[in-house]
Amino acid sequence: MPHPIRRSLTALCATLPLILGLAAPLQAQTLSPAQAAPIERAVPVRGLSMNQITQRYGEPRERVAAVGKPPISRWVYNDFTVYFEHRTALHAVRNHPLPEQTRRYGTGNAQ
Repeated sequence: MPHPIRRSLTALCATLPLILGLAAPLQAQTLSPAQAAPIERAVPVRGLSMNQITQRYGEPRERVAAVGKPPISRWVYNDFTVYFEHRTALHAVRNHPLPEQTRRYGTGNAQ
């Protein structure tokens, strides 16, 4: 049989957070569209043709000529770059802004 003081201390420790209001509330938070994280625009997927990409995303900002065998070319859009083998998309990557130093000197190493 537990000691009465130990039983009282156990009960106090169990109820103290409730008394002090330290218990975490159990409620869900609803976010409005303005509070939610922005949905990123999708990049082209592998296997699309150059014509399909032009139809969906418009003309690229820059077309870089093909090099190598098989010929690999790339199209640069404002938000992403698409790499092609022949006329089929291999991969698309998001473009990230360059740090100021890289833009100024052309590399990450200042001299």
